[in-house]
Amino acid sequence: MSSRQQLIAALLLILLVLVAAAAQHWLGAKAELVEVERLAPVAEAVCDLQQQACSARFSDGREVVLAITPRPVVVLQPLTVKATLVGRPADEAVIDFKGLEMNMGENRFALQAGEGSTYQGEAQLPICVRNRMAWQAELLLRNGDEVVVAPFQFTTYSAGGGQ
Repeated sequence: MSSRQQLIAALLLILLVLVAAAAQHWLGAKAELVEVERLAPVAEAVCDLQQQACSARFSDGREVVLAITPRPVVVLQPLTVKATLVGRPADEAVIDFKGLEMNMGENRFALQAGEGSTYQGEAQLPICVRNRMAWQAELLLRNGDEVVVAPFQFTTYSAGGGQ
């Protein structure tokens, strides 16, 4: 093997080790989070995010109020997501939009801490080919290595799709 080939092999080996170390670190950090509570979804029949802010209560007494504006919520439009916590604040708040009837990919947005226990951020729903699309907005609240999840369900309608 020539010295040039040895150099290339050594560089490839170093690159492989670095990629493996980065992957282990990333996967290890993800694995450390422990989901401690996932509420039952707040269904549209209970509270419709298209009409108003909705709330959910955790077993430890914490309550979260979630609002998405402007209303009606539509796909491909900038949205403002606001979560207000009553009780223990969170270290981090993230909203994750999931299609209930179709995989819509990852639609996760970090919310920034504001005054008091308010978290707010910008988001956008991806385009959907259906006139009607059912969504679940999962609010993930992290404290240390623990995560609690409050899911809220709502439906979007395309122009002319009607309700």
